Amino acid sequence: MDAREPNNMFETEDSVSPSITRLLSRALEYETKAPFVIIVTNFKDIAVFFPPSCITPQPSFERVSSTQFSLALQVISAACIHKIAPAFGNYGNRPSDYRYLLPGGPVQNPNVPMLSDDEVLATHHRHSDFDIPTLLRNKAQASQFFRWHDRIRRRHSKLVAKPNDVLQAVPNPNAFNHILMRPLYPFDARQLPADTVKHIKETQRLSGLQASGIKERFMRAKSFLVEIQEIITAGSRYGISTVYRCKIVSIDNLPVAVSPNLALKLFDDRAQVFRENAQREVYETNANYLSFWFDSLVMAESLITDEILAYDKLEIVQGSVVPWFYGAHQFTLPDGTVLYGLLMEYIESQEVTTNIEPALSHERQIKMIESCRHAARILNVGDVGQHDWHSGQVLLHTNPMTEVDHVVLVDFGLTMQTYDEDDPTYCLQNYGGMLDVLLYRNPTFDLGLVWKHFGEPDDWDLIDEQMYGRYIKARDIYPFLSVG
Repeated sequence: MDAREPNNMFETEDSVSPSITRLLSRALEYETKAPFVIIVTNFKDIAVFFPPSCITPQPSFERVSSTQFSLALQVISAACIHKIAPAFGNYGNRPSDYRYLLPGGPVQNPNVPMLSDDEVLATHHRHSDFDIPTLLRNKAQASQFFRWHDRIRRRHSKLVAKPNDVLQAVPNPNAFNHILMRPLYPFDARQLPADTVKHIKETQRLSGLQASGIKERFMRAKSFLVEIQEIITAGSRYGISTVYRCKIVSIDNLPVAVSPNLALKLFDDRAQVFRENAQREVYETNANYLSFWFDSLVMAESLITDEILAYDKLEIVQGSVVPWFYGAHQFTLPDGTVLYGLLMEYIESQEVTTNIEPALSHERQIKMIESCRHAARILNVGDVGQHDWHSGQVLLHTNPMTEVDHVVLVDFGLTMQTYDEDDPTYCLQNYGGMLDVLLYRNPTFDLGLVWKHFGEPDDWDLIDEQMYGRYIKARDIYPFLSVG
């Protein structure tokens, strides 16, 4: 509301002028249902008036002072609109199990008779082989899914490969040739502070494929073989991926004389852990609640897609704070099992919470802690939100050429990016997530050094909480506003 009149908006600190009183009365007469707030300005002062309501029967107002009038008015207006908007932004009815129905569509063919358990066991090799919308509607098929899953887990080990196994690989399988959703925001390196840019340059490593002279052959390859050297990690109890050190032994049936050590991450959603007796409980549950049994369902293809998109976004820092990424491929194991996997640079490293012997000097600890802060900031600038922070994602590494101690981030299967400007990723959890990794049960770092050298939150870090006895909050990004 424009209150441009010769006199001021306020007579005293606690009372408004008669002209403002008249304008407010006219506004309330025009709007029969009392609005949430009324914003009044004479383009010098701003006041936010709160009409009487069932909760606060007396009217009130807050006077806002600012050194940047137009910016302050934008912020206040946006805040008021946000306050009265629907809490979850749902402007139409949608089915209760929309998470699978909307992207998956209707059942494939309801007239097809249900397969026997043995037929399902012979023809279904991963979660995506099942018609998920059908499982959400049909208790018999939902129960059969869990029977299949139980039989598969009893037959197969989560560690699908062992040293000396040779795996056949096909580059860029069709499952990942066309990713429908693309992140909205590009990586803008101009937002990186100078010390983070310097850190990236100091920690840059040469691509192993390029150094060994096989990069061009690999990029053109129609097939290749890798040989497993060792098991790096069997993953967590509830995870579906395992990681191996390997080497490329041939490309398009021609031997490779020199191959760098590479990391192979294989995804097998058959290894997902569900509740015991799930198939029996599903059969006994109300059909309307079937979708809740699939809340935790993991698709290997979905996790791999998130990893691909993260590595693509972070291409500018591959070979520094993230590994060199050599793509998603289809791998055939010696027993004929076909799995999707990622091929990456192998990082000679230790996890951040490893009890390192001998202990790192304070100087080396400080370098690693500062590197963790740079890495978290890089994720933020890239709009890559890590929603599964744990110590296995933060590797301690010393650059063999520059001898700089730093960290390398891995495991982006549960990251998120912004695909719709109305649904931001809230990637700003990276500051608190990384700090929690450094502080929680960590024998590597002196906690006093962590608090001193990890640094304060950036302006965009949405953190306002107690962590391990300390209160952490980002700087006020609206210093030009003062309410009173």
